[in-house]
Amino acid sequence: MARTASVGVVTAFALVLAACGGSSSATVDTRTEPSAPAISTTAASPTSIPSPPTSMAGVGKLVVVDGRGDVVTMLPDGTERRALTDDGGTVVHRQPLWSPAGDRLAWADVAGSEFALVISDSVTAVSIPMPALPFFSMWSPDGTRIGVLHNAPGGGLDLEIVDVIEESAAVVAGGAPFYFSWRPDGTQLVSHVGAATLSILGPDGATPLGETAGNFQTPSWTPAGILHVVGGALVLQDPDGDIRRFATVTGPTTMVTSPNGGEVAIQVFGPDDPGVFAAAQSTPELPGNSVVVLDLGSGAFEVALRQTSFGFFWSPDGASLLILLSAGRDGEFEWWVWREGEIITRVAFTPTASLVTDLVPFFDQYAQAWTPWAPDSSAFAFVGTIDGVTGVWIQDLGALEPRFLTEGDWVAWSVG
Repeated sequence: MARTASVGVVTAFALVLAACGGSSSATVDTRTEPSAPAISTTAASPTSIPSPPTSMAGVGKLVVVDGRGDVVTMLPDGTERRALTDDGGTVVHRQPLWSPAGDRLAWADVAGSEFALVISDSVTAVSIPMPALPFFSMWSPDGTRIGVLHNAPGGGLDLEIVDVIEESAAVVAGGAPFYFSWRPDGTQLVSHVGAATLSILGPDGATPLGETAGNFQTPSWTPAGILHVVGGALVLQDPDGDIRRFATVTGPTTMVTSPNGGEVAIQVFGPDDPGVFAAAQSTPELPGNSVVVLDLGSGAFEVALRQTSFGFFWSPDGASLLILLSAGRDGEFEWWVWREGEIITRVAFTPTASLVTDLVPFFDQYAQAWTPWAPDSSAFAFVGTIDGVTGVWIQDLGALEPRFLTEGDWVAWSVG
């Protein structure tokens, strides 16, 4: 992802990748990162299982990069397959992502030494040339623009904004590492560049927002303001500079905001202490190596999991958190679903090399651009190996086991 991870996860990922027996030639990051804490393997048993959905057919659409390397869309029951490319043997198609309305897709193409961002409405496609591999892209919330990160000719990274309507692109900022978040209305974005530069980027250029920290990756622009870390605290800052402090953080921090912007899931890498939640504290200290959910309205906290995770992703309804953990055996991972204070689903799998190297170290950035969740929050999709079968799997929250969908090494679910 957006490149040179700043939190303690890559060392552990390297160990898992070695167990998976592979590496990803597409990785272009040059980030350095502190060593990861040990991963706890204490398992919690599911305490309840919701009723299964009556049907998965028609619940949004999936896009996959299939076993032939082509971009294919389909319904979640595998029907209505539509191939959008037929040259997967000669062109590399990477990370297709749905537009917010679910009516278009964007993905990166690599054809020899030529690179492009492709935008498709499933009938026609437009190819926007890029000077280097567009290794990460994110649609604006209004679907009119796409922010693209790629290597800069002189070193570092460039952020290039693609105008979907005009079918044009322009570099608007650069630096490394580079993370960004769109304003909810899509008119601006906030960037976190290097260790301590936080800026708003818009039609009139860049506006500095003051100091931020180097021990977190991706800011989050919510309806209430911009979440980031500064002065050892998680804060919410409005564009005028007013800051509300929520909690003290004692180490590298990752965070993902819920779809409606009302809650944020946070993980702080640090000592295995329980944190300090005294009511008298204006900024309680978050516990280390735990996944904590914070209500941005009330400031109340809840510990979802007292384990170090490799990533977490909110469901569209904001009620469930999909958490990725090490299974503690033979390079396996597990997906856990936390909902209403309990773990309701667990599924074990062996990850692909691309999951470990490309997506997971930068999951907090990908969580703003990509979703594995069905639009109605009833299921999630993932790529991996189970019982020797590798491809795309779907886990219904009401089912005891995942079901195999198709061969492939990438999957994303449409929002609607």
